[in-house]
Amino acid sequence: MATLEDGLEFPPELCWLPQSLVGVAGLDTLNNAVHRIVWEALANSRRQDRSPVHFKLLGPVHEFPPMKPKRNSYEWYIPKGILKRNWMKKHLKEVPAVVAIFYDLDWDDPEWPEKKIECTSRVQSIRAALEGRHTRLGVVLIQHKAPVVAGEDVLAVDRAAALCAAADINPKCLFVLPHVDHLQGYVLRLENALYEMAQGYYQQEIRHIKSHREFLNKTTHQYLFVRHQYKMAFLNELKHDNRNSHVHYSTSYSNLLELRVNDTNSLEVKTVAGYINYKVCRLLFVLNQPRDAISQFRGFIENFRGRAGPPELIFQHHAWLAKQYCLFGELFEEAIRGGLPAVQTMHPGYYYELAARHAADRKAASLLLCQGVDRYPANDPLAGWDSLEFYGQRPWRAGNLSAQPPDPTREMEGFVALQYNERHHINHSAIIISLLGNAITQYKNYRCPRMRRHLAIQMADEYYCSKDYGKALTLLTHMLWDYRAERWDSLISSLLRKALSCAYLTASVREYIDLNLEASAHFPTEQLDRLFDNLLSIVQGCSPEPEEEEKQDVTAAKTLWVSKCANLSTVSHTVDMSSISTCVDCKARLVQESCTTVDIQVLVRCRFVKPVQFTRLSVCVNSPALSSEFAMCDSASDSPKLQFSPGEVKSFLCQITPDPADAGKEIQIGSILLELSSGKGVKIILRFTGNDSSKNSPLELRYFRCGSPADVQFEKFLPEVVLTLAHPVAQMDIKVRHEGPALQGSWHRLSVCLTNPEPGRISQIILHVTIKSSVEDPSVEQKSKILNEYRMVYSLVVVKMLLSLLIQLKR
Repeated sequence: MATLEDGLEFPPELCWLPQSLVGVAGLDTLNNAVHRIVWEALANSRRQDRSPVHFKLLGPVHEFPPMKPKRNSYEWYIPKGILKRNWMKKHLKEVPAVVAIFYDLDWDDPEWPEKKIECTSRVQSIRAALEGRHTRLGVVLIQHKAPVVAGEDVLAVDRAAALCAAADINPKCLFVLPHVDHLQGYVLRLENALYEMAQGYYQQEIRHIKSHREFLNKTTHQYLFVRHQYKMAFLNELKHDNRNSHVHYSTSYSNLLELRVNDTNSLEVKTVAGYINYKVCRLLFVLNQPRDAISQFRGFIENFRGRAGPPELIFQHHAWLAKQYCLFGELFEEAIRGGLPAVQTMHPGYYYELAARHAADRKAASLLLCQGVDRYPANDPLAGWDSLEFYGQRPWRAGNLSAQPPDPTREMEGFVALQYNERHHINHSAIIISLLGNAITQYKNYRCPRMRRHLAIQMADEYYCSKDYGKALTLLTHMLWDYRAERWDSLISSLLRKALSCAYLTASVREYIDLNLEASAHFPTEQLDRLFDNLLSIVQGCSPEPEEEEKQDVTAAKTLWVSKCANLSTVSHTVDMSSISTCVDCKARLVQESCTTVDIQVLVRCRFVKPVQFTRLSVCVNSPALSSEFAMCDSASDSPKLQFSPGEVKSFLCQITPDPADAGKEIQIGSILLELSSGKGVKIILRFTGNDSSKNSPLELRYFRCGSPADVQFEKFLPEVVLTLAHPVAQMDIKVRHEGPALQGSWHRLSVCLTNPEPGRISQIILHVTIKSSVEDPSVEQKSKILNEYRMVYSLVVVKMLLSLLIQLKR
């Protein structure tokens, strides 16, 4: 049985960057150090500024591909296909344009006659191996002496002419490579000369193919019109003549559109059309004509979108379309990396996305057409598919050009084999996920967040279909964060349903709790009982029931939950309620009734469908000095206070005494912790900020919703989680006594009585005394400042302090 992974893959030789092939003969890189240095200088460090040449090292006895017999006439010749599979690879890797024969020989070598004969023999043997081909031959003499100026060495001139005559080569094809300093410079000059020889070879091949045109006719040789233009275009690519190459590829494409297409040859025509379109678009990007490339691709898709082929193999048509979009996206992306600017409305992400859509269509068609194919045909119709002579042909009727299949039974066996291969050997989800990943990367680069999220959800669906529930859950939870910020309630509900299923199938306890709590505020009423029961099951240390959508892998999931539930009593999970909308809401307010105490009022609303008993309620207050947690309901006697009926709102009050040193500073509620536990399962701690976690509607629309009086009470409660502590009002009294007369220029005694009715001490008292000259004249004549520190004794009784001041009056 032939296992065909995907017959629509582009051949690697089509995607290679064409380079002139130059064969290198006569170098013994294993035993000769000089030869190894020369080869490394040729083959390594192929920078962009060097000639586009690919060097191939030929062994002592190298066999070239056999030469096919020449055809003198096309009168009775009918081609069996459009484009041969081995032709591009042959010219890229096997048949060199030039063979450079290296030989160690100095002009004054004492063994010159013998070595000249040996060098000539090597040239003749390679010429015989290439008989019938137009490959150019060149001889490179590796010399160990420094070169002299051309024409000054008479011996070198004479011996060079003798060697060219003996080897029957053009004097321009004889090169000298001195193995001295600056070897790399000589190698670059040799490389450029060999590249020019290759240019001549490819031009000669183009003229040879063009000479066949007069023997062709449109009746029986339509395939040859396409093939010959393609060959000339490819040879021009090897010459790096991109403009002429584009002209010939375009002509080949136009000739292809004139072919008669039916079900038997539709795959071959589409395959070759895809190859030609790929070449045309690639050249247009290289020639800096991106708009023409996009127009060419759009026209190409319009021409072949409707040519689906046999309806039994419609999935192959979708696979072909997906491949075309994917490859054009890669070309577009490669051009952008080369400096082509792209915009938000036109970038490679669109083409990757369309490729993913057609891959999804392929998957759907495969499920529809291949679902009952479980047996492979006994007489393998796909045998030899990898050794076909032409691209795009069916293995069971290769080379058949008739509009009707020669053997309908064999044709149906071929269809069944392809359907079997599609069902059992193609991983559709992996293909779709790869394409979606490429599209997401592009949409992220070009700042299209909503499209990125849309495709990420599709990727999560594919992970779910491929039973990779862990990755699906990761993607869905990330997308939920984005959709929560934009309040897409309907989308959140849909994502929660799929994410909750993934959390159950992977037995992810923490994620399941988070999603369950959030789903209780978004799911329909008929599903809330199941959600509540599953949540309490986890709290009680039992496994939850499967979700309604889960029809497979439930047995494995139950086994996972049983193993997880054995250790749930040691698990404590804190849920951040500030980022999600759930059925439990909480608000808080800080109120300073006096200078010494602060009241904390907490309102909790519970909208579970059944009564629920919480176990603890506490509030964390952050002050500049430290953070403290205060229990509002903690003991068994408080348990009735924490029992909530459906829709009930309860108020809790707590009073704290702040540090007097924090007067004038801010304190705030860090968090409110509401605990749900039983001692047997997971201890769930709901953490609120106290700043209105109800996010189901904008603030200005909340009072227009229908609700119970308890809901109205909760909505009207205005949270205040930050409070600036007020400075205490001083209770100290001061009385001043003095007796006349006050004489000018003498000291006058004042008696000051300070009374502190507060329980705390007063320190660092500063007393200012200002003297006025008269009541009528308010201007200050003299000021006296007395600074002392008095430490009062802590007492609840009135503490008095008497100060005696002597003030000298100004004359």
